[in-house]
Amino acid sequence: MAPEAVDDSHLAAAGTLKPGSIKQILLKNFLTFKDVIITPGARLNIVVGANGTGKSTILNAICLGLGGEPKLLGRADDARDFVMHGEDEASITITLAPKPGMDTHVIERVIDRRRGKEKGNGRGASTFFINGEKVNVKEVRELVSSEYKITIDNLCTFLPQDKVSSFSSMSEQDRLRETEKTLSEDYYNMHLQLVEAVDEISENAGSLESLKQKLKKYKHENEKLERAAALVEERQKILDEASLIEKKKLWAEYDLLREQAMEIKEAKGLIKKKVTEITSELQPLQEKADRLQALRQKAEADYKAYNDETNRCKKEIEKQSNKYDNHDDTIEDIIMQLSELDSKRSRLELDAKAKQARLDEVEKGKQGFPSPEVADADLKQAQAKRREAMKSFDRAKRQEQDVESLVKELQEQGKRFQQMVAKLDNEAESRKKHVYRKFPKLHTITTLIGGDRGRFRRQVWGPVACEVTAKNKGIAAMLEFHAPKSCLMSYVVEEKRDYDRLYKWVREEMNLGININLIPNGELKQKERFYSEEKMAILKQQHGIQGYLDECFTAPDAIMQSLRNAAQVQRVLIGNDTTMDSIDNKGLLNFLSKPEAGQDPNKAAPFCVFATRGQTIIRFTGKVSRYTGKITISQDQIREASFLTTGVNEQEKQAAEAKLAEVHQQADDLRPKAQEAQHIRRQLESEAQDAQGEVEAAQKMKSHIVKYQSKHDQAKRNLQEALAALNTNDAEEKESLLSALMNRVSNSITALGAHAEQQESMMKATIASAGAAANKSSVSAVVAEAKVALQEKQAAHAETEQEARRLQADFSKTKKRAIEKKATAAEKAPLEDENGNDTELKRLIATIPFNTVAELQVAHEEAMARANDIADDPNAVRQYERRKKDIAELEVEVVRRANADATRAERIKAMADKWEGGLTQHISQVNKLFAKYMAEMDCAGEIVLSKGKDNVSNYKDWGIQILVSFREGTKVQALSAARNSGGERSVCTIMYLMALQEMMVAPFRCVDEINQGLDERNERLVFKRIVANSCRPPSCEDSSDHSGQYFLITPKLLPNLTDMEDEAVTVLFVMNGPHCFSSPDDWQQFLSMNTQRRRAHGEDDDEENSNNSVAIRHSSKKGRVS
Repeated sequence: MAPEAVDDSHLAAAGTLKPGSIKQILLKNFLTFKDVIITPGARLNIVVGANGTGKSTILNAICLGLGGEPKLLGRADDARDFVMHGEDEASITITLAPKPGMDTHVIERVIDRRRGKEKGNGRGASTFFINGEKVNVKEVRELVSSEYKITIDNLCTFLPQDKVSSFSSMSEQDRLRETEKTLSEDYYNMHLQLVEAVDEISENAGSLESLKQKLKKYKHENEKLERAAALVEERQKILDEASLIEKKKLWAEYDLLREQAMEIKEAKGLIKKKVTEITSELQPLQEKADRLQALRQKAEADYKAYNDETNRCKKEIEKQSNKYDNHDDTIEDIIMQLSELDSKRSRLELDAKAKQARLDEVEKGKQGFPSPEVADADLKQAQAKRREAMKSFDRAKRQEQDVESLVKELQEQGKRFQQMVAKLDNEAESRKKHVYRKFPKLHTITTLIGGDRGRFRRQVWGPVACEVTAKNKGIAAMLEFHAPKSCLMSYVVEEKRDYDRLYKWVREEMNLGININLIPNGELKQKERFYSEEKMAILKQQHGIQGYLDECFTAPDAIMQSLRNAAQVQRVLIGNDTTMDSIDNKGLLNFLSKPEAGQDPNKAAPFCVFATRGQTIIRFTGKVSRYTGKITISQDQIREASFLTTGVNEQEKQAAEAKLAEVHQQADDLRPKAQEAQHIRRQLESEAQDAQGEVEAAQKMKSHIVKYQSKHDQAKRNLQEALAALNTNDAEEKESLLSALMNRVSNSITALGAHAEQQESMMKATIASAGAAANKSSVSAVVAEAKVALQEKQAAHAETEQEARRLQADFSKTKKRAIEKKATAAEKAPLEDENGNDTELKRLIATIPFNTVAELQVAHEEAMARANDIADDPNAVRQYERRKKDIAELEVEVVRRANADATRAERIKAMADKWEGGLTQHISQVNKLFAKYMAEMDCAGEIVLSKGKDNVSNYKDWGIQILVSFREGTKVQALSAARNSGGERSVCTIMYLMALQEMMVAPFRCVDEINQGLDERNERLVFKRIVANSCRPPSCEDSSDHSGQYFLITPKLLPNLTDMEDEAVTVLFVMNGPHCFSSPDDWQQFLSMNTQRRRAHGEDDDEENSNNSVAIRHSSKKGRVS
């Protein structure tokens, strides 16, 4: 209704737009809308239209236009997917009702398909404007949330079509948070602060306890450190004592050196006097020794002359004696050689006889062997036989190895196929566990069915999700998104009796929700494909279509037929990136929508195709309007499969099992062949060994023949050599030996005469030499005595001088050491200061009871030993002092934190009392209204503020329970998807939202198709409640003071809804088709003409001419709704 047409009665009934309500929506190229202006009413707006006309698109536009993310809608994650197909840019312009005295805010969002990353989420594709000024998305969200209290992400105020089921399955904690946002953002923020504060206290409590434990540990450790520090101090005292002893020892060593130097100096004077005395006694002794030495030299010369003559005679005598002995030895040798010649011939004769006998013996032994030629022939024959036997053996061995290799290869193949079957079984079991973990109720039902199969006449399949095996994760995601969840979670029976038994047992007796599909006899019906073979060939060759969805997964026939019935999987096309390119650039969707031969040429063909863009999967669905025959295209982005994971392929498993059986059969067939080959190989191996024995025997015989032939030849050569030696002539040799004998006898007599002459000369010289020797001995004795006396005196002189030099050196060295020691002692242990006064060190040294160096050395060693017995820990004292400081700081910190926790606890209690008091009051009001509304529908309901099980102060566990009962006499139970049907959950959801209606702070609320699944009675009651709560008159003082704007999206309305007559209800019709009005003004003309027609027929006016009915038309032309 146009603003200028508003009268006082309408204003009093409906009021004006609440600040933040939506005043106008302008859409361009947004999904199904080409160019449209939507002007909703101030109160309840019922958006009606056939499926696919674009009702939910209005909610999508509100969400995205006010800065919401696409994922909130549950349709796609990329904003670019909302741009109309074939267009590059879309825009959403939303005008919000202003606050009194403030400017109107116009928010615009422009989505450019060409911007942003190709495989991203499209965030960079959007540009935002507020009143024509470019802003970022944060500024838009800040404006709508802070200024107008609009919360797009709150399911209590904004419930899109794809999120309706999410509300009833929401956790108690999430439901409380969404409710808090609806009631007041302060509740929500205060709740978050309480959760954070409690977590902080818990964390601090742990930290405080940790500090206390740390303090206790430090104190315990410091007790050990204190003992260690005391020992270190004791050790230091001992070391100081040792140092003092060491310093006193320096002065004691100096005193000792000084005394030693004085003693050496005194000894040096005495030894010098002794050297002088010995020097005066040496001269007389030297002169006497010189005289005696001259006499001894003359006696030695005489003795030497006589002795030389004696020696010459001895040498000559020895020479002649040697000549005689040599002649005598030669004479004996010649006589022996003559005797040897006589005996040699006798030996040669005996040797010739012995060698002849040996030759005869060898010839006799040789007669027992065959000839070498015969032995060679036998050896060659045996070797040839061995070669043939080895060839046969090798062939048999290779055949045996080939068969064994085949058996081994088959065994390996069997292992691989066995592992493959085991792996497939494990994958199937893993997939079932995944489904049962996500849906425990299904596991309970499957366990019941499996434990009592005898109840049923035929096979019971399911759940469907556990029986399906997709080729890959992408197919699993497609099937999970496309097939209804109720179908995937359903069980399949093959006859009606089993259907009734299963439903009664599980649903009625066990009180468990279950979906059951009946497939008679479990048969898979043969259906013709939706597309002709020619068209399918084009789709595959030019557009990347891989096939139909039912060709991309395997399932038992009953399961496959169930999916065909529920999801039409046999008509869904599966594509890839090429398919996406064809959709964007080649008009593939138009090609799919064209009817084929035999189909209505005036009606477009529906389609469903999946395409990919990189890792992203998108479903394009073309639905044909039953009114206009035109196609409406929608697209949805597919998420990864959450429970329908890939599992075992039954065909693959059967093929693996068949291959395993085939391999086992082949191995069994080969085993007799292997045994036969082994038997032949062993037989031929025995024959080869026999042939080898014959070869070895022939080789041994030939070896004996060769050996005896060698002996015979050697014996023959030995005999020939003996006969040759016997035939030699030795007469000339005898004559030569006799001549030499006579010559040697003559020379021997001559040598014997010369020997006698020299013997006489030697006797004379010996007598003269004896007299000279006696004279020399007497003189030498006197000389020796004088020399000894001289040498003794010289030795005494040298020894005394050496001692004097040694004492001088010792004195100098000792004096120097004493000076150095004194300097060292004065430096390290000064006993006087610069003024000559005694130092404190001198007093301390005097207290030491030890004086000698030895005593001080022993005392120092004992002190060091005592110090070394104590472990040296230089850091002990530092650690002890540092740890004492740490302990003091920790004690202060423990007290500080304890006080801070107490203060924080008081602050939390004050905040919690305020939050809980206000929240409890609101929830109590919601509970009263919810119970009232449910009672109007002959049901029971209760809203409970749950405070958690373990700890009431653990505010993150607080939540809201919705307790309901739809049957008389039954207790209220928590709303659950497992316990309550879809219609029951819808009733609870809308009644809970209605109970919040008067308390919400948001200026508008959007709910999409909440009436789906309701029977006619409940739908009328629900609609009546929505109108009653949403259309209460505003306050008299302020026409905008009311429950706010409400958008209700529905594909249909029941007939004769009397509540539609309320002034606060605005109906927005969404229509499309070739006969739609070109302008909204045409709608008013149509109403006027229709009124005239009805009056002409005498009919009363009805709601068709109501001024609060408006229409939205979307086509290629621009339209406007006011």
